[in-house]
Amino acid sequence: MTKVGTDVLGGCIPQYTVKHETWMGAFLPLSAQRKEKPAADPWILTGAQLAPGFSPLDSTPANRTYFLSLFPAYRDLIIRLTPPS
Repeated sequence: MTKVGTDVLGGCIPQYTVKHETWMGAFLPLSAQRKEKPAADPWILTGAQLAPGFSPLDSTPANRTYFLSLFPAYRDLIIRLTPPS
């Protein structure tokens, strides 16, 4: 798993290139998910630059059931990163 962020000394990298035909997902580390105050909602902002440009015809939506059948050892991670099928 790759940690993207500004804490380079803590093992993060500032950016990451995802190779063609590779799924990607993001979530906050557990330390950031703990709410210090009820109004402090944790959030994450991700972005993707595509070259060549994005076409919906070239995209396949995530399918939790399919991924679970292929990678049962990653069940917890797949459930965390995919919508219900």
